[in-house]
Amino acid sequence: MIEINLLPGAGKKKSGRSGGGTARTINIGAMLAGIAQKIRDPWLISAVGSVALAAVVIGGTFTYQSQRVSSLGEAEKEALADSARYAAALKERAYSAVMAATGLLYLAILTAFGTDLVARAILAG
Repeated sequence: MIEINLLPGAGKKKSGRSGGGTARTINIGAMLAGIAQKIRDPWLISAVGSVALAAVVIGGTFTYQSQRVSSLGEAEKEALADSARYAAALKERAYSAVMAATGLLYLAILTAFGTDLVARAILAG
């Protein structure tokens, strides 16, 4: 397509399709300023602000709960290890109590048997 410039002093217009090697730059500040000038509705501004605030709160909650879950997982592993160790200690304590009771029973039997032998010897003699 042929373009004709009828304005004096205006340079040649560059085609958007030409790969001239220069990259376009995006001016975000100017873009936001243009949007801010166009938006005048306070309800729209409050709605967008509410959505942004909700996104921040949801992201913070997700991050907090993810950290909490990982710390609770570690605490659970530690509690399970302690539970196994305490269960073994309680089992050993119960076993010791049974063995002590058995020993006392044996001692009582031997004492009774010894007393019976002494009584028989006294009565026989």
